[in-house]
Amino acid sequence: MPTWADIMIPPEPLVPTGFDQVTVRLGDDTYNTCNPGIGDADGDGLDEVAVPLIENDRCRIALYKGDGSELWHNDDVRFFNDYYSDPAAHRGTHWHARSRHRHLFTHVFDIDGDGAPEVVCADGPVWVLDARTGAIKAEIDLEAHVQAWCPARLDGPDAPPSLVAGIEYRDGAGSAIIAIGPSLGVERLVPVEGRRFEDALWGGDVDRDGYDEIVFSPDTTRSMFLLDRDGRVRWSQRIDGVLGDDTHVDDLVVDSILPGKGRQILMATGPALLDPDGGILWALGDRYHHAQRVLAVPTGGDAKHVYFCESYKRAAYLLDQRGTERWKFDGFQRPADEYAGKVIPRLTTAGCLCDWFGTGRPVIVQAEVACARPENVPELEGKGTFYVVLLTPDGEVVATIPFEDTLDGWGGAMCARRGRFASPDTDGLVVIAHSNSRLHFFSRRGP
Repeated sequence: MPTWADIMIPPEPLVPTGFDQVTVRLGDDTYNTCNPGIGDADGDGLDEVAVPLIENDRCRIALYKGDGSELWHNDDVRFFNDYYSDPAAHRGTHWHARSRHRHLFTHVFDIDGDGAPEVVCADGPVWVLDARTGAIKAEIDLEAHVQAWCPARLDGPDAPPSLVAGIEYRDGAGSAIIAIGPSLGVERLVPVEGRRFEDALWGGDVDRDGYDEIVFSPDTTRSMFLLDRDGRVRWSQRIDGVLGDDTHVDDLVVDSILPGKGRQILMATGPALLDPDGGILWALGDRYHHAQRVLAVPTGGDAKHVYFCESYKRAAYLLDQRGTERWKFDGFQRPADEYAGKVIPRLTTAGCLCDWFGTGRPVIVQAEVACARPENVPELEGKGTFYVVLLTPDGEVVATIPFEDTLDGWGGAMCARRGRFASPDTDGLVVIAHSNSRLHFFSRRGP
């Protein structure tokens, strides 16, 4: 019978690099998240990773250091399907407890303004845990499904960030954007049209007034909205059509791409670049297909270049600030021709910018996934090899980092995120595998 090596063709070129790998076993057949929390939880100058997971129907949040040690875990938390005794709710979506590509947003930040960070995790209810000990500080039951959220500074740059979330009420009463501040109660609530806040919700100071705005895209409206701190919708833009080929936005960056133009909104799907008032500066949905991760890449000058990856075509690109293509890289892992219709490798939002070499000039990190079921492709049963590819801003591959995962519907990297896990001076990477209940820390070896 053919093996994984016979079916899958590895990235080209394969560039080995000296790196250290620490692998954490999360448990037996756990269901994890694409959205772990990363931050310095214990004040030692290094980042930790907070991972919400389910093992044998038991919910858990665990905090890990970059050396693989567990700082704490909390088994008293419960997530949406268990908390509300509703195992069927959201079945078949990325929010369901048994999804192998699960979205359960987690962040490490000081939500209550006491000067120490908390681990905050929410899909209904909102759990606020002491980041040093894992003790529950607050359990906030919204009687709603918290689908996407982020920290945002609604009260100015000197105030603690609030948790801003897109929620759907369980009784069918509709959807809303809410904000939970230092009081750990709902401080702002804005009813909004539409349902299904996919795949994220973003905060950023678009107009540079010192207060964050909120950008979100309910799937059913096929539109993207910008909400100001007072809950007013400043503008909306239809997504399907000129901005891209999807019903919602998978990724977004608020940054200064065009010099002298303030901040802009760089969005996936197109990709497209919008000004603070929602005007389209450029949109490339007629040229590219289903953009996923987008990154604003420093160039050394005032302008920034734009990185994005196409999901299904498995290609990565760098554009200049005007949207002109500078390079394309499509040397990611792919199936042999006879398996092209059975195994579907994809590029997703599993990627980041990472100061891998400690030079202050980040490399572009892009991980990969594959979709297939062993019952349809029995040759894929067991372990397979997936890769994280590191590219310079010039499109040169500087490292190809392998790791193992099984293929159970999804395989490969749920996320690839940077953090100061081994050294306060150099970035490393953390990867959570989709199916084999493993978390991997990678750091460059040597000076």
